[in-house]
Amino acid sequence: IIRVPWSFTPLGIVRNIRALWDLIGTHDVVHAQYCFRLAALCAVIARLRRKPMLLTQQGKGIVPEGGTKMRHRPLVAFCRFVSLRLATLVTSTSREITDLTAQFVPRAKIRDITNGYDARLFRPDPSLPMPPEFTKAPDGAMKLLTVRRLNPKNGIHILVQALALVRDRNPRFHYFVIGDGLVWDFIEELIADYRMEKHITLLGARTNDALQPNYQHADLVLIPSSAEATSITCIEAIGMEKPVITSKV
Repeated sequence: IIRVPWSFTPLGIVRNIRALWDLIGTHDVVHAQYCFRLAALCAVIARLRRKPMLLTQQGKGIVPEGGTKMRHRPLVAFCRFVSLRLATLVTSTSREITDLTAQFVPRAKIRDITNGYDARLFRPDPSLPMPPEFTKAPDGAMKLLTVRRLNPKNGIHILVQALALVRDRNPRFHYFVIGDGLVWDFIEELIADYRMEKHITLLGARTNDALQPNYQHADLVLIPSSAEATSITCIEAIGMEKPVITSKV
């Protein structure tokens, strides 16, 4: 498994190409995620080195994302074209993603493999103690929960602003966010700007086996994404028999 920090500098591009050329040459099968920059580069090198490439499509490069800058759209389209056309086989995490992917490659080249979850772990268990952080919610307040990476696509920054309107009508709630990511600082600024410190707590990243108590003691799970394939968070919350509110994507 390799995750290469992307760089558009000449030195960075050469370094990435050299590393991938060596790695792909010494392995039998290449597997790439999404159909963006690194996947496109892997697809070209795999073809040159005569190696089969499996591409798993979960949304990036296929599902329209709000906030994509106009100057980046040609790059997205180019990487999508190269990675999908050169891939030997494409796996999709949902039927909706398959339908979108089929706009660019023959459907016969695509296989549906829906994201799964650990049903043994994510099931109701009333005996689980309340997470210490949840004591920040006043007695009788509704505990809201989101488990997501903090990136623009996942829409948590928008939900912070929406919850400020909810607070003005009914302040008896507390919103807990589990996850880390690029827009952490921006979300903290929004929380301060909207004076939501008493209503929103960012808990940071958690390991998968530590999530069950948070789901168990949440009253409502929120998934405000602007683009989504098969949301594992949604599946886990349903497994915990929790009500879920999602955006329509």
